[in-house]
Amino acid sequence: MEQVTEKARAKLNLTMEVLDRRPDGYHNIRSVMVFLDLWDRVTVEKAPAFSFWCSDPALDGPENLAVRAWEALRARYPAGPVSIRLTKRTPCQSGMGGGSADAAAVLRGLNRLFRLGLSREELCRVGRSLGADVPACVLEGGVLAEGIGERVTPFSPGELHFVVLKPGASFSTPRMYARLDQTPGARPPGDHRAMAAAAAAGDARRVAALLMNHFEGAAEAPEEIARAKSLLVEAGALGASMTGAGSAVFGVFPGREEASRAWEALKGRYPTAFLCAAAP
Repeated sequence: MEQVTEKARAKLNLTMEVLDRRPDGYHNIRSVMVFLDLWDRVTVEKAPAFSFWCSDPALDGPENLAVRAWEALRARYPAGPVSIRLTKRTPCQSGMGGGSADAAAVLRGLNRLFRLGLSREELCRVGRSLGADVPACVLEGGVLAEGIGERVTPFSPGELHFVVLKPGASFSTPRMYARLDQTPGARPPGDHRAMAAAAAAGDARRVAALLMNHFEGAAEAPEEIARAKSLLVEAGALGASMTGAGSAVFGVFPGREEASRAWEALKGRYPTAFLCAAAP
C-alpha cells in the first residue's frame, strides 16, 4: 500500500456545556456530538520527503494541524516521510471541528499506510497532544466528550438529518472561551445522558428538545446566530442551535425530505449551507 485516503468528518455539538476553568487555563466541558456525511478529504502517500498541500491557501502551511499530526505520530512510531493532500470542505471557525478532524484523519491514514496496528485508544492518546477535540474526531460516529474533551465515550447514532448554515461572522475558539468567562450569570446544565440516548435512537424530536450550547450566550454576533436559528425553524426545523464555539448553526429535521426542502429554501441566503445527516 503506497497511498490511503481518509474522510475527515465534520461534527455537530448537540449539547455543549462549559463547566469550570481549570488551574492550567483549560475548561472542563461536557458535550454530545455526532459526526456527519460531510467531510474534508485527506490523502496520505509514501514519499521520499515530507510535503503538504491544502486546497485552501490560507491553511497551506507547517502550522496546519494535519502537519502537526504527522509530526506527533512519527515521533512515537515508525512512520516514514509522506505527502499529505488536504481538500477542504468544512468551513474554518465554524465549530464543526474541521482542523481536528483533519488531524485525526492523518493519524488514521498513517496507521493504515504503515500498518502500525495501533488501536483507536492509542490513536486517541496521540490525538490528545494535538487538541482536545482530536480524540473524538478519531472515533467519529457519536461521542460523549468530557474533561477538556479528551475523555470520550463512543456510541452509534441513529438516523438524524440536519441543515447547517454558516453566518458571515467567524468566531475564534480561545476568544469565545474568554468571552464566556466574562459573561455573568449561571449557565443552565444540559442533559447529556438523555441527549446521547435520543441521538442513538434517532429520535429527532427529543434531540431537538434537548439542544443547548453555552457558547451562544457569548456569541460576538448574537443577531446573526439568532437569525439563522429563526430561519431554520421557520423552514421546518424541530429545533436549532449553534455548534461548538460557532459560528455555524444547525437545524434538526424530522427526515431527509423535510431537511432537503429547507436547504433548497435557505441555500440562496447563505453562501455556506449544507444538507447532511449523522454518519453511523
